[in-house]
Order: sequence, then C-alpha cells, then structure tokens
Amino acid sequence: MKIDRRQFMEDGYIILRDVVPPATLGAPARRGRAHGRRSPRAYLPKAPAKPTAKRDLGRLAPALAHFSTDRDSGLAIEFLLGETTLGVCRQLIDAEHVAVHNMNAICSSDTHDTGPGSWHRDVGSGEPAPLLGMIANTERHGPSYLQWNVALYEDSILWIVPQSHKRVNNAAEDQQLFENPSVPRPDGMAVELGPGDGDLYTHLLLH
Repeated sequence: MKIDRRQFMEDGYIILRDVVPPATLGAPARRGRAHGRRSPRAYLPKAPAKPTAKRDLGRLAPALAHFSTDRDSGLAIEFLLGETTLGVCRQLIDAEHVAVHNMNAICSSDTHDTGPGSWHRDVGSGEPAPLLGMIANTERHGPSYLQWNVALYEDSILWIVPQSHKRVNNAAEDQQLFENPSVPRPDGMAVELGPGDGDLYTHLLLH
C-alpha cells in the first residue's frame, strides 16, 4: 500500500481504505481476547449510533479494552505486522527499526454513555515548549510515532483538527478548551471510516 508522504506531512493524517482485507474483516476482533471493565463480549462491538450533528461530538464514548494474545490470535498479529499497517508506518518513519508499540480495542457499550472526550494531543503535559520542539523535530526528520484508528464497522467517533500538528494552540482555542474541552471545534472534522478503513495520524494532531 503506497501512501503520499507529502500529504501526510501537510495534513497530519491520512485515511486509507481496506486496511483490513475484506476477506478477513472481523477476524482480528474475534481472535483477540479483550480484557476490560465492561461487558465480557466487548471484543464483539455493537456499532455506535452515528453522530447526526456537531453537537453530538463523541456522543457515545466507547470503552477501552486491552488485548492479550494466545495461539488462536495469529491473525491479529499478522494484521499488526502487515504491509497495510506496519508497512505503511515504515514509509513514514525514517528509522532503521520500526515496531508496534500498543494495540487496544475501543468498544461501544450497551449500558454506558460517558459523553464526549476532551480535545488533546498525545504529548504528555502539553506545555508549549516541548510541543514546539516536537513540531520542529517532525518537520525536520518526519514523524517518530504514529497512531491508528482502524474500524471494524462504520465509525465516525474520532474527530481531528487537520494541520494542527504544525502549531500550538492559539489563544482562542486555549480559552474555549479551558471553558469546555469537549465542545466541537469549528475547524474540526469527524473522520468517516467504513468497515476495514483506517485513519493514520501523528500524535501531535489535536484530536
């Protein structure tokens, strides 16, 4: 799977279709064994209701389950190490060794609606000085860490602010996020994924 590196560097994300091959769609979820505080069938997620308006941002915030592996979970491992996943990361990360860091399953809940999540960047404390250093390093050397959101059903729960990975928050954003970090951003967009599609993005992106 060939990707446009220049587009990724410009936008901070890229949407890829059929990351999970249609013939094996659903198999990684069935083979994985989820461990979480929610339902024991969390690894077979029920599709959440699709947001109908910007006010519904993250309306069904799903549960997070960590996967363990056993001898029956080979398909999940093959998926993580495949050309449509790790192979794509190797096209973007300029390093001799590129490896999988973590895999989680985000599952809808039949009984809980925890509301929208908070806008954030996955950079620790989020102070401007370290963030500016990360931005400068990424611009010079490319990304050193990437994140995926891969859907097993129609999914639009992830919202992003395109190109926000190239800057720190402005004063208006800081004020709004201080007052309510869970409101829709006017420059934000929902990532629309179909079954098997994936969104690959930098952790510096506001999401």
